[in-house]
Amino acid sequence: MWIFGIILVAIGIGLIFYKKKLEDKLLNVKYFDKSNIKTAVEACEGVSKELGTGHYSQMVKIDASAVLDEPLIGEFSNDECVYFEASAEHEYETLLETKNDKGRTVKNWIDGNELIGRVEEGGVFYLKDNSGQVEIDIQGSELTINQSFKQFKSSGRTKEFSFGTYSPRSSRDFKSKGYSMLERNIKVGTPLFVIGELHDRNGTPMIGIPTEKENPFIVTIHSEKQVIGGLERKTKNFFYGGIACAVAGAALIVVGLVKAFL
Repeated sequence: MWIFGIILVAIGIGLIFYKKKLEDKLLNVKYFDKSNIKTAVEACEGVSKELGTGHYSQMVKIDASAVLDEPLIGEFSNDECVYFEASAEHEYETLLETKNDKGRTVKNWIDGNELIGRVEEGGVFYLKDNSGQVEIDIQGSELTINQSFKQFKSSGRTKEFSFGTYSPRSSRDFKSKGYSMLERNIKVGTPLFVIGELHDRNGTPMIGIPTEKENPFIVTIHSEKQVIGGLERKTKNFFYGGIACAVAGAALIVVGLVKAFL
């Protein structure tokens, strides 16, 4: 019993430490001042003229819409996008044989799935607000977007995707059911809340992953208020969860030790 108590205490301490990371992230989100794109870009270009490119980096917080001169077309959705990630999964059933409490063999068909393939395109596009636009590369960001397409098709025929092949199979203990198509994307015109580093390391102003690891890089369809609210809830949940685990673990340790010495 006391061993489980030690494990619970360790989990509780881990949750409390993670709560501190969430608090730091929350403070960062609140700390940075929101700016429009024109002001941010002009500051970057001003330093570039003075010192040359490659010397400017500044954290920015921006509300803007995603735009791209030549939009991508979503793999399954056919939406005009600035970014998408799509995948397909093989859905199947396998026959599982088990023994019941009377020793008899019981057969059940169990659902399963396997990845056929995955594709990701885009991620470098423009953020545009009423004052101007700036390029962004979302690689390495904490990206929050919705699932835009999900469809299952029952099929006994081979299906070719750009990233893999669905090959149905059938045997005594295996049956292909079909395939699922999934897609997440950022459509052209999607409002985004972004915190990242504006720099000119590539020769022109661009928002990307911060050079200092403690700084956040957030690209989300949620508003600043929603992001802050979500972090505050997570911080509280991890704190109370950590305390609960630590207290329960300590109680188990005490009970276990008392029983061991009696």
